[in-house]
Parts: sequence; structure tokens; C-alpha cells
Amino acid sequence: MNKKSNSIDAQQNPRPNHETGDRQASQMVERDATWDAFVRALAEPHIVDSADRSGLDALPIRYPRLFMNEPLPWGLQIGAGWTHLVTVLCARIDALLRQAPSARFHLHQVKEKFGGLRFYYETHGAPENIKQAIRKAVEQAILVSHECCERCGAMGAKRYSSGYLVTLCPRCASTL
Repeated sequence: MNKKSNSIDAQQNPRPNHETGDRQASQMVERDATWDAFVRALAEPHIVDSADRSGLDALPIRYPRLFMNEPLPWGLQIGAGWTHLVTVLCARIDALLRQAPSARFHLHQVKEKFGGLRFYYETHGAPENIKQAIRKAVEQAILVSHECCERCGAMGAKRYSSGYLVTLCPRCASTL
């Protein structure tokens, strides 16, 4: 079996080809509406207690299809501030996978690297349009993570802390 592992580190933005036809056009409008709702949900600020990881710990229970090999070998290596981003991303992926019931999804790792979200996964048996939609959703979450405090979820910016590049809000950065 040929496995393709996806590591989304680059900030790409592939756009699906828009085909003509009434049925295809109405499907694109529906997809665009769900995409717009996803992007709006990612952008909503959610301030959390930096010590509260309960939202992250609940993800495998909420989305068992995404966390089939729970617990993740390295766990969720992100701060509580990105709980909302990862939760919205998981909801989007779960909804996309419902369109391809025979598809399998394997989440390898969720972590912070260079101040941004990293989400490593594999898909098997999914149609190409579902794979592209998942890739696009992950890329969008990564983009948003670069402006979201990894500790509390407030608006943040990239900073250096003890030699590491992190994304923090001014309040969290002042406690370093």
C-alpha cells in the first residue's frame, strides 16, 4: 500500500478549479459557504486559561475518527491557546470525511514549530477533492496560528523567547 504522509509547513493556498453547470455550481456555493463559516470560526478569538488543557484532552473523544490511534505518540504538543484552532480544524476535517465514509484518516502529530501550528497526518482512500479540502483547511489553521497566542488564544505576534520563535500576546510575553 502506498502511503502519502502530509506535512503542512508551507503557506500554500490551492484553489479548486471551478467547473460550470447548475449542479456543480450549486455544490461550489455550498462548499464556499461552509468554507466561509470555517474561516470565520477560526478567526473568532477564544481566550482561555493557559493551564487549562481540558479542551485539548477532549478532542480524541469528540473526534474518534481523527484520533484512531489515540493517544498520539507525542500527544498534542501545543499550548492551550490553540485549543480553539485545533477544535475547529478537527470539526472541519470530520465533516469532510463524512462525505467519504470509506476514507481513513491518521493523525500523527500536532505541535508548535517556529511559532506556528504543525498538523501531521495521512489520508487513505479519500477522493482527491476531499484530500485537497483537508489540506486547505490545515493550511488555513496554520495561517491563523501565526497571529494567535499559543498560551491564551488572544491576538499574538511572533517573538523570540529563550532562543525559540513563539507566537504570544503582549500579556503572555510579559510573563516570560
